[in-house]
Order: sequence, then structure tokens, then C-alpha cells
Amino acid sequence: VENTQSSDHEDRRADLDISNSDIKELVLRNGLELKTYNELIDAKKDRKKKYEENTEKLGESNIRKWMAKHGKKHLINFDDKERSKLKQYFNSLDDDGSGSIGVDELVEPLISLGLAETIEEV
Repeated sequence: VENTQSSDHEDRRADLDISNSDIKELVLRNGLELKTYNELIDAKKDRKKKYEENTEKLGESNIRKWMAKHGKKHLINFDDKERSKLKQYFNSLDDDGSGSIGVDELVEPLISLGLAETIEEV
């Protein structure tokens, strides 16, 4: 009986042998993108960072909702919709995506809005 069990186990293991080319074919056939290990690690770090940012935003939103519900609305500078709109404005000015707005990023909008006439004024 042991020989039969051992043989069955080896047959199942042989069925599981898969080569790198088999994996590549399977990935491509399913419309997935082949990525290197480092690319996968970087993507995981990006997902984790976004998750943490979203968790923080959710916490801030919940705090503002609690404050409004408990008569502290006068202590809230901007509600969620206003904050979202301000973030959109900020991102439209932050051309390089650095998270800050430099003077060079303000030149065009300020001149086009008539708030400054020259680069020196900006």
C-alpha cells in the first residue's frame, strides 16, 4: 500500500512541474503584464502608500463628520467637498507632482488671470 501512495504522490508532483516559459505563456494568454520582481515590489510599495493615504483621509473625514454632528462645525475650516475641490486646484497647479507649488508653476496662472503682469511680479 505504501508504494502505491508514494507513486501517486510522485505522479501528482510531476503534474505540478511548471517551467518559466509555461508561466510566461499563462500570464500573456490571460492578458496580464509580465513584471520583474523589483517592479512587483515597487508596485506593492505604491499600493501600500496609497492605502495609508486613503486611510488617513478617511480618518480625517470621520473626525470632521463627528465634529459637525456634535456641534463643533464652527471649528472645521473646510468640509469634505471643499477640501476635495481645493485639492483639485492644488494638483492643477502642481505641474511636476512634487506635492508643493513652486514660483515657476505660478507664473502662467497668475499672469493669465491678470493677478501679475510680469514674471518679476510673480
